[in-house]
Amino acid sequence: MDSHGLAQSLKDVRRVLVCKGKKLLDLDPSGDEEKILSTAIGRSGNLRAPSLRHGDLLIVGFSEEAYGELA
Repeated sequence: MDSHGLAQSLKDVRRVLVCKGKKLLDLDPSGDEEKILSTAIGRSGNLRAPSLRHGDLLIVGFSEEAYGELA
C-alpha cells in the first residue's frame, strides 16, 4: 500500500499505532494524518511491514505492546 492508499484507509480507522524502533506512537487519524503518513510509509514508498488492521485499529510495525492491544 502506498501513501495514497494509506490516506484512504485512515478514513476507516479511529486509532493508528506506529512502531518505529523502540518507540510506539499512538496517533489519531483525524488530526495526525501527516505524521502517520511520514512515519508509516517506508523508504520504498510503501506501508512499512508488518501491518495489521483489526476493526478500527491499524498497527504499523512490530511491538509487543501494540499487539497486546488486540487481547
